[in-house]
Amino acid sequence: MLQQRLQPAMQGQCRRLHALPCSTARSLRSVRLTCRCEKDTKTAVKKSSSLNKQPTQLTPSQLQDQQKQGWRVFDWQAYQVPWDVPWDGKTTAATMAVWTLSFAGTAFLLMPLAYTRIVGMPLYELSPAGQADFALWSEIVELVVTCAVIGSVVAKYKPAKQQQLFNFSLGQPFQTGSGWLAWGLLGAAAAPIVVGSMALLLTAVGYESATAGGHGTVDGVAGMISMDTPTYVRLLMVTGVLAPFLEETLFRGFLLTSLTKVMPPWAAVIASAGAFAIAHLSLKDLPVLFALGCWLGAIYCRSRNLLTPMIVHGAWNSTVLTLLFWLTANGVDIQQLLKEGNL
Repeated sequence: MLQQRLQPAMQGQCRRLHALPCSTARSLRSVRLTCRCEKDTKTAVKKSSSLNKQPTQLTPSQLQDQQKQGWRVFDWQAYQVPWDVPWDGKTTAATMAVWTLSFAGTAFLLMPLAYTRIVGMPLYELSPAGQADFALWSEIVELVVTCAVIGSVVAKYKPAKQQQLFNFSLGQPFQTGSGWLAWGLLGAAAAPIVVGSMALLLTAVGYESATAGGHGTVDGVAGMISMDTPTYVRLLMVTGVLAPFLEETLFRGFLLTSLTKVMPPWAAVIASAGAFAIAHLSLKDLPVLFALGCWLGAIYCRSRNLLTPMIVHGAWNSTVLTLLFWLTANGVDIQQLLKEGNL
């Protein structure tokens, strides 16, 4: 009975509730939309704050502060600090193009013609000592050309020292985290591991057998090997001192640092190592030179001193040259080893 009495009243109330004005309905919808917008805004703020908390790229000053805490050899972030380069990517590309043309003209045209005229005989008729002399003078002229090309670019800007570019400082060789000599010794000790690992990989995939008989970097020196000290000293100056100075100044000191303006440091290391490997014009040694170039770039990113990759580069070249002379002294035919692909 009570339910029957209340039912008309409840139906009337329901009709009143369903018969809400359109303006009221629109107001309710706008309230719901406002609530959703506020919720979405709060979610977006939370996400942006979490992104801001993610580690950012270190600056040079932050790197110096962190280096004081230890060597952190396996700290990936410590290798990802760009250089403050005042020139742009177009200047970098133009400079490398000018250097390529200048270097090729000097190495393959100017020096052969000039030296042939001076000594009065073709280069292929020179003795091993004469070939070593030619290599020494060629490397000196090529180094002068390289420094002139890079210097013409750097001279247009503020002193490079302000941007920590082309650092050859002898100070603090064992400073914690950034000592140039400490990183150089570590780099020289690890270089055989880096190169050996790449060589094993190439053997496993059949690359060495596919390029057997091709021209390698050792081939250019093997023809000058003779059992006299003056020839050894000349070649040691070329491969152990002048070549590392030229190549590290160009590929690490200029190219790598310039590329960090347009790409991450790790990509700049890879790109500069690729250019370093290609510049040797040896398909046979290309992967090994690339691996060595990556290692040289990595340790340079940590020490910020060009003496570090120069030490490693010079030590590697000098070791290979000394090994060649030692094999020759023990009656090993270097040329035959090269033809068989065993060297």
